Amino acid sequence: MANIFKISQATPLKWHPLSVIWNSQELSSDTSLYSFNNQYNHRHFDFDFWQKNLQSWADKATYNKPFQKNDCIYETFEGLEQDGSLQYIFRLCTPCGNLVKEVNCTEVAQIGSSVQYIWKYSMSLHDVPEGIYICQLWHLPEVSGDADYILVAEPIEVKAYHEGTVLIKYRNSYNDQDIFFEETDITFQSRYFAHIGTFSPNSTRHTYTDEPKNLTLLSAITAREWVINFRRLPDYELDKISRIFDCDTKYFDGIRYEVAEGVKLDIKPEKNSPLSECSMQIQEAENAVSLVQQNLPEIICCDAPLTRRFYVNSYTIPSFAVTNDIEKHFEGINSFLGYLNNVLFTLLEGSYFTVNAHNKIVLICGDSTTYAIYADMTFNDILPYWMSFDLNAGASLEIDTTNSSAIDYAFDNGNGTAMAMLNSASFTVSSTTTGTTTAYLFLEDAESIDLAPTVYGSLRSVDGDLPPSLQFLGLSSQEMSEVKGNMFMFCNGSLQNVFLDGNAFDTNMINVIIMWFFDAYNNGAFDTTSIVDIDTQIPFGSPPLTSDSGLLSMINFLKANGVTLTTD
Repeated sequence: MANIFKISQATPLKWHPLSVIWNSQELSSDTSLYSFNNQYNHRHFDFDFWQKNLQSWADKATYNKPFQKNDCIYETFEGLEQDGSLQYIFRLCTPCGNLVKEVNCTEVAQIGSSVQYIWKYSMSLHDVPEGIYICQLWHLPEVSGDADYILVAEPIEVKAYHEGTVLIKYRNSYNDQDIFFEETDITFQSRYFAHIGTFSPNSTRHTYTDEPKNLTLLSAITAREWVINFRRLPDYELDKISRIFDCDTKYFDGIRYEVAEGVKLDIKPEKNSPLSECSMQIQEAENAVSLVQQNLPEIICCDAPLTRRFYVNSYTIPSFAVTNDIEKHFEGINSFLGYLNNVLFTLLEGSYFTVNAHNKIVLICGDSTTYAIYADMTFNDILPYWMSFDLNAGASLEIDTTNSSAIDYAFDNGNGTAMAMLNSASFTVSSTTTGTTTAYLFLEDAESIDLAPTVYGSLRSVDGDLPPSLQFLGLSSQEMSEVKGNMFMFCNGSLQNVFLDGNAFDTNMINVIIMWFFDAYNNGAFDTTSIVDIDTQIPFGSPPLTSDSGLLSMINFLKANGVTLTTD
């Protein structure tokens, strides 16, 4: 009997056979569902979600495996041969079943003369919004009407930065634990809430004592040891951590560690909780007796943008005399670095893109060959200023931008087309939608941005980091209900006219906008005389909460310093 799936317990994700209808709008009637024996009340953590097995006496708890946007999900498994159309897909979905991203699995090799084959996949998370997700591994039927099979993983949580976590990269030099390391050349990534602490030097000394009891040191060497402490883990993660330590190559936040013979995982269950702590004594795998600084300087690629989003047009590698398109936008530096390190380039351990102390995006080279290839590499035409527009179904929106000289810009209308960079002094971009979507405008700089909806009520909300030279922003009569962030913190003394009147802001939103104007003024955003109009909110009008003494003082401050502020 052939195995549809065979996945090692040492891979990062914890998989279960599908036992309930989940994401029903996507499942066919022929989907194979796992059936439990109802004679047994306890379900092994290999077969059902951890939370379903919580004891009645235990505190209710949740566990979502942490991933950062600059991480990548790598997995491998055994499955059936690809025969004709694609058979295995990895999907990332919201908890309610909406598909966010998917990748095709790749067939690597046949396992001997059997009917089983090695498969692998990778998914970068650089473009995944922050949130909690469910992963699916889907085997599609070869013949219409045959059953499809789905595995579902324990939930994960994606953030730009998971404070208090350690990233473990691990692999083995030979095939082990039902993983074909040699054939797949795979290095797994698994992140845990943990810290490396409790340092203790471990010295081995050999001495000679002569007849009068004089002591002579013959040889000595010191090894550096730490204790790694893991926090709030379910049982299945304890199992995975133990299996990670069984691999012969392990990097903890970039440093290779090993475990001495006889050292075991020390597990301490939390009181009245289904979660546990554990610790392990670890030692640097390469006992470095010296600090070595290679004569390989950082390759400075560009300034790191400070805005929350930005667009990157291309990169140039002089040694190859090539310039290649990127034409993508990224949600912050971590997203961009994740794309560089996990998608765009394949770098050996020790080489990586990062941001240095001078806020430059740099390539750190672990060897001279990498340095020779990428020397003087640059990222070209980064557009750091932006606006996003959450559009209703059936929206039709035009955005007019005017400048005294030509600027670079790129527009993503939300339909998934490539974002080519253009150059013009005055231009109009537009988006017409069939369903709800988000459009993005990225700019080198701009003096005037005016939104002109051809269909009233097209816009739900807006966000952005407006450019330094902006003088005019027209967002009147859009019927939008939300401004998601302070858009004005990069404006640099030129802002004269901001029109947000005739929208659907409630009092709370008006209060927040006024606070943002106050912060922006103190940051030097406004001209000496500026007009800010946020009145005539529809349908009822939304006056600011002037009974709040703090808010009232902000309003009075703005008016006293040359800002003509109009509210309901």
